[in-house]
Amino acid sequence: GTASLFILVNSIAGILGQLGKLQLTDIGGIVTDWWPLIAAVLVGGQLGSFLGAKHLPVTLVRRITGIVVLFAAVRLMLSF
Repeated sequence: GTASLFILVNSIAGILGQLGKLQLTDIGGIVTDWWPLIAAVLVGGQLGSFLGAKHLPVTLVRRITGIVVLFAAVRLMLSF
């Protein structure tokens, strides 16, 4: 649960940071250019939630989550 919250907050901060670099007129272009990625994230999130809740062993989900959190932490440390 805590790792999921970390990933959510980290993702929102990243999106806001990227949007902060844009001018207000660029946002419409972002949506039209990147809609396939937005759709893929939504479908992938739903599929991952379903598999994680119903079909994957808890140990595997914990290991994958740990790897994702470690990857995010390393990227954060390297960005400074």
